[in-house]
Amino acid sequence: GFVIYDSEGKIIKSLLDRPGKKCNEFDQPCFALLDSALNIYLYDTGNLAIKKLNFDLQLKKAITMDGSSTIFGPQFVINENSEKPYLVATIQNASSLKIYSLDWKKCLIIRFGEEGLPRFLMPTAITQDKNGVLYIISPQEKMVIKVKLPEKIF
Repeated sequence: GFVIYDSEGKIIKSLLDRPGKKCNEFDQPCFALLDSALNIYLYDTGNLAIKKLNFDLQLKKAITMDGSSTIFGPQFVINENSEKPYLVATIQNASSLKIYSLDWKKCLIIRFGEEGLPRFLMPTAITQDKNGVLYIISPQEKMVIKVKLPEKIF
């Protein structure tokens, strides 16, 4: 399940009562981020989707992800400092990154081994610094790579 606690440890929001495979249901949610507007981006492992919810846990959008597993993700970061904010997700079985505009109308795929990036078999964990530079780990290669995305993605 997915639970939001207040600063005193009390449950204020919960998805524990919505298991399943339908659009507004969840099957093994395992990774979540908040944006500055308090939208929640939640990876729903069993449904192979990243779901965008408002803070009242109402589904706003969902996108199906390929190449996923409970252990490795995909993991994702949100860059709101860009002229057009975006979400970057690691797609481990496809050796790629998917970059989505936050309205989810546009998508860019970057494949490792192309576009000047090293070959990466299974990109998993991802983080970014304050300048939007990505740091991605691949446990199979036992390495971390640094990826500077272009100033304008979309």
